[in-house]
Amino acid sequence: DKDEEYFHEVPSYDEFYPRVILGPYFDDYRVVAVACGDYHSAAIVEPIFNVKNALKPHYRNMDSLSAEQWEEMKRDLMDSRRVITWGCGLHGQLGNNNFANASEPRPVKPLEQYKEFNPAAQEVLRIKPIDVKCGKEHTVVLMRGFNESGNDEDDGANEVNKMVFAFGNNRYHQVSPKKKPKCGAPQWIQSILPKYWSVDYVAAGNFQSAAFGHAQQTQYQY
Repeated sequence: DKDEEYFHEVPSYDEFYPRVILGPYFDDYRVVAVACGDYHSAAIVEPIFNVKNALKPHYRNMDSLSAEQWEEMKRDLMDSRRVITWGCGLHGQLGNNNFANASEPRPVKPLEQYKEFNPAAQEVLRIKPIDVKCGKEHTVVLMRGFNESGNDEDDGANEVNKMVFAFGNNRYHQVSPKKKPKCGAPQWIQSILPKYWSVDYVAAGNFQSAAFGHAQQTQYQY
């Protein structure tokens, strides 16, 4: 009997069939990671090499690339990574310094301002997103910088600096220790210092965040 069972009628504006999301951040990009909260979604994307989207002219002839050029191309793709978000932004979970909704995917530009000095290149370069998770109304992003040798990958002797950022609903301080109910801009969780901890994974629940990693050196505080 219909009256005795749970019945949910899908509103006309909801989509209950799978739909391919198209647009400038998906047509020529590769999705590295994707996550969704109750009413918002987030993804990490990086460009796909092709003739129409060649980062540099000499990349078009792939067969003639040397080992050094292959590595340069990989770095260019990695440097072009970005976090995009869309959906409900009423609690700041889209990370764009506002509390507006977004019907189309948009890059989280405030995250792209964070940079770190690269000893090998002798210049300040942008750190890169490597993982993203969504809670009920907040977002957590794991970013990767460089190690003492200037590499963005662990080389055994030196581990890469990794930083955790969060934005959105902060009612239970799942984003920041600040006394703000919501944060529309990415907050660097500085209690997880890269000098002492190497974060491998991040997670987000309804109203909590978590990071998993290992200690780089023992430190005791009282």
